[in-house]
Amino acid sequence: MGMRNTVATLSNLIDSSSYTQSGAREGEGSANSTNMERIGVVDSPNADHNMLERAGRQQRRAQRGSMDEEEQSETTSGEDWDFLGRRGEKGEQLFKECLLNTGLTGQSIQGIIDGWHGSWKRHACSLTIFAEYWAQQSGTVLQLSTLEQPYLTIANYITYLKPRESDACIIQARNSISTLFELMGKPMNSIRNKVIEQLMKEHVDRAAK
Repeated sequence: MGMRNTVATLSNLIDSSSYTQSGAREGEGSANSTNMERIGVVDSPNADHNMLERAGRQQRRAQRGSMDEEEQSETTSGEDWDFLGRRGEKGEQLFKECLLNTGLTGQSIQGIIDGWHGSWKRHACSLTIFAEYWAQQSGTVLQLSTLEQPYLTIANYITYLKPRESDACIIQARNSISTLFELMGKPMNSIRNKVIEQLMKEHVDRAAK
């Protein structure tokens, strides 16, 4: 009886020890797993940085998309791609010099530019094309200011562009130079008339299809 009790007691101790060790191992494994998860979150500063960076990229894309939609809604031709890659510095310089000659201040001119929002880029690029054309004709800013019949200059300019530019570009070119003359105080009937309408007809018709 004493031997059996001793064996039973040893067996119980072994089982209890095994259970305790097993439980400890399971608890240790669970704790290690939890600790590893914590380490993965707390000790990994790149995690939050990467999430913020991705969120920033998405926000910038959304803002660019919003700006693109705004510009597209303001365009008259619906096609801005003709002006991609063209620089607008010469056009902006011509625009400012012409309006300065009318007596407007630089601050007033900048206010006009700001009022165009996204569409100013198209005007500046289009006026750059005109500035280069006008330089080829040996024209000056002063001559533009003193024109009595600016529609003649517009008509010759459109004719020059016909074999060189797309319909969308020609439409934008007509709009930009006409707007410049209007801001310079030229009478409307000396800017837009039947001559310009007839020269533009084929381009407007094709762009509308």
